[in-house]
Amino acid sequence: MVSGSQPAPCGAPGGDHTLTRLLKNKADYCRLHGVQLLYNTALLRPSMDRYWAKIPAIRAAMVAHPEAEWVWSWTSLNAGVFLIRNCQWSLDFMDAWAAMGPDSPDYRRWGTVLKSTFGDKVFDESDDQSALVYMLLQSGSPWREKVFLESDYYFEGYWLEIVGRLGNITERYEAMERRPGSAALRRRRAAHAAARNAALAGAGLSEAGVNGWRRPFVTHFTGCQPCSGQRNEHYTGASCDEGMRRALNFADDQVLRAYGFRHAGPLSDDVQPLPFDYPATASQ
Repeated sequence: MVSGSQPAPCGAPGGDHTLTRLLKNKADYCRLHGVQLLYNTALLRPSMDRYWAKIPAIRAAMVAHPEAEWVWSWTSLNAGVFLIRNCQWSLDFMDAWAAMGPDSPDYRRWGTVLKSTFGDKVFDESDDQSALVYMLLQSGSPWREKVFLESDYYFEGYWLEIVGRLGNITERYEAMERRPGSAALRRRRAAHAAARNAALAGAGLSEAGVNGWRRPFVTHFTGCQPCSGQRNEHYTGASCDEGMRRALNFADDQVLRAYGFRHAGPLSDDVQPLPFDYPATASQ
């Protein structure tokens, strides 16, 4: 998994603390699922900044780790959330994509082309999202046949659609674990997630997708910008901050469960011990 943050300290109050919690979330996932995490804080190509910065980092990771078959960079089609296979085709794809970015002498021309192609594009410069869509939409595109757009699984869960449902999701999981014959699901296991995931997968978990009740795979806090503080004007600072705390505590509870703890509340930093056989004993 490839992730990262800017080289300099965050300008927003609490931004560095939030990035630390986000890093912990990724580190927990990778540790429990046997995934290597590359966390980059270097701007590998200074001209490829902002949303373009991920392309040099991902390409460098693909070359440096030939043993990794898949590389994950974690909105429809989203240039920020995708799985890419580590092979020569993918390296060529990344090069073609980067050729539409600010490191290219044709950067301004691509901005004009993309603005004329997409009527709802509001700014003139070439951006990674529009460039990716353009590459796949063009007639005779050499890339389209080997790109799969996933529509049945909600990879990049939009945070406003998710954070308000996290409490109900927790209740549904706990109700499932209280069912007769579900003692195996309540058993306190080793921290590694494989056995528990296998048990839950066989317990009839369905209802995935935007309106489902399965735990979200990725919660994408688009527009919140916790490091710079320059959030999208459609979101308030309070809604972004509270949403992130809810999502991070929700994820952290799944890790703490193996240690016999959980957060005292969805917005609490305190933890409390869980009784054995939880949640069967929760109401006793």
